[in-house]
Amino acid sequence: MSFLTSGDGILTMNLWPLAEKDRLLKIASPTRSWEIFPTNIESMVEWAEVIKDTNVRSKYRNKIVVYKELSNGVGNIVYPVSVRLNGYIRNIDVGRLGDWDGKPENVHAASQTISLESNGCAEAWNSTLECLNLMAYFMSRTMNIPLEREKPFFRNLVLQRKVFYRSKREEAVTVPRSDDPNGLLQFLPNEWDLNEDLPIGQQLNDGSIKRYNRILLSTGDFVEVCASFDIVISRQSTFPRTSLKLFLCMSQILSIIRAPLSLEMKDSRGIKRNAGDAMIDAAPVIKKRPNEMVFSKTGHVVE
Repeated sequence: MSFLTSGDGILTMNLWPLAEKDRLLKIASPTRSWEIFPTNIESMVEWAEVIKDTNVRSKYRNKIVVYKELSNGVGNIVYPVSVRLNGYIRNIDVGRLGDWDGKPENVHAASQTISLESNGCAEAWNSTLECLNLMAYFMSRTMNIPLEREKPFFRNLVLQRKVFYRSKREEAVTVPRSDDPNGLLQFLPNEWDLNEDLPIGQQLNDGSIKRYNRILLSTGDFVEVCASFDIVISRQSTFPRTSLKLFLCMSQILSIIRAPLSLEMKDSRGIKRNAGDAMIDAAPVIKKRPNEMVFSKTGHVVE
């Protein structure tokens, strides 16, 4: 994963309040060039590139952005760009089946979701948004397709993860009863399968990381989310021409500082979103990321 940076080259994690910053510094710091997110378009073209994802059939969703330095080796191994996003939980739905209602016709759109906000930390948040919008601008220039929105990322950030993927399944999908209390999986069509569980961890006071139960995540928690980019070419009748959309997909969540109890007791606010927009309707693409174990000191994920 890469570390976001502000326009003057300061790591974005150093712009958070002292308590949050100290906890982030215990997780990891960048040591290699590909771990530092570019601050301008000139640096971005040397750092990343957009390539075709041969595992995705749809021509509207078959592009991925990869590290140029890591993906120029021998063979077909590529390393998709992923970034560390920090913020405070605004809304969260990361149950094993996400927002699926048990209806077969809605399987393709089922997703787990987390929404992050700044909690008033404007400097760190603005730096985060600037980096993400720079990536969107880079993709638009590379693909020669205008962005549907000039700056796709503003205010709060919504990240999603697909619950199911297409697969010719012969056996029934089983999970612990607590993950499917209403028995919805009995209605899952045979051509769909359940994605692996979302890795969730908690950083302890000494900096070490342990696995964490998803039900303990709550509104107001300060977290780190590993995010990658989902590129969608859009041809909507409401827009006069082909445009480019960019969505954030999560692959793991790390709880860093829990919210005060008063915040945890508040009701969650709703998210206005199209759950299907950011999800790729295809089997998961197996791609390699830089080594290290899930929730290691460097925080990287390995397939």
